[in-house]
Amino acid sequence: MKRQKNWTLDEQLELIRAVGERKCQIMGKFSATVTTQTKRQAWDEIYRAMGCLRTPDQLQQCWRNLLKKTRQLYSLFKKHEQRTGKFIVFLS
Repeated sequence: MKRQKNWTLDEQLELIRAVGERKCQIMGKFSATVTTQTKRQAWDEIYRAMGCLRTPDQLQQCWRNLLKKTRQLYSLFKKHEQRTGKFIVFLS
């Protein structure tokens, strides 16, 4: 199977927006209203809304990667915020 192209910034922003609209379903704790099935349905809705060639599993993986990068940057920011002197963040 051939490797797909990297996610573009527009694709990532669209994914962030779509997940934000379904935040309670996707990131909510399991309960009577939030089940594995409702979470899967939410990802399928995002898949259809984005109209892209990526699968729901790829959407979830990209979302997990975005969360991981965000947490790392936030941790780095908090670490350097407590220091004195100048702080410059280089985003890659």
